Amino acid sequence: MSKQADLRFLSYRDFIYTPIIAGLVWTVAALVVWRVSIAFPHTEWALLVLAFYLATVVEALLLLKLLRVFFPIREGIFTPDQHPREIYKWNLYGFICLFHLNGLFLARVLPSPLQGVFYRLMGAKIGSGAIVSGELTDPHLVEIGANTILGQGAQLSSHAIIRIGSGMTLVIRKIQIDANVIIGGRALIFPGASVGSGAMVNAMSLVGMGVEVGADEFWSGAPATFVRRLSAIQRSDAKGTRP
Repeated sequence: MSKQADLRFLSYRDFIYTPIIAGLVWTVAALVVWRVSIAFPHTEWALLVLAFYLATVVEALLLLKLLRVFFPIREGIFTPDQHPREIYKWNLYGFICLFHLNGLFLARVLPSPLQGVFYRLMGAKIGSGAIVSGELTDPHLVEIGANTILGQGAQLSSHAIIRIGSGMTLVIRKIQIDANVIIGGRALIFPGASVGSGAMVNAMSLVGMGVEVGADEFWSGAPATFVRRLSAIQRSDAKGTRP
């Protein structure tokens, strides 16, 4: 996407409100560190830096929760001219994720079990026993069923920026992954896609916008297409759980 197209998604809100919000997060974190330094005057500077970082993470997660409750991001197709409010809400949510949670959100420094916990705190609905080793670019718009495996480097993106006519358009749609699904490494799942229970998406495949992968089906390719139905034994072999 061109630089000019990027700028069309920015408004005065991004240059006024967003820096104020970021400044408030830093200010509160600095106050927390100040209070810690007073209560424990001999605390090493490295621990104070860590306290500042942890305070910004907690604040950011609480702020995202407040946004989801009071200013939820709607599904739909949005343009900067006709839907400036929805565009800004999406911009602000993304800014908080990338700016204050970048080390945990994009760098993926957490191991898989903790990564799932972190995505839950960001609003993702993840069932018990699920293994999340990939990336959820919009965690609050993703639902993953129990015992599902998201492979290393796989990406679930609930938004896309596409060109319709002469303008750029933001598409936001939830992604639904049912239980006992396997999403191969480096696979891409686009907005509005769904994967039925017991299905498998091959590594490095691309499931396009709005595509529905049926239950117990194996899909592969870019774009991904139906290959065959999976038997119970094949599903067990893929997960390494065959008796």
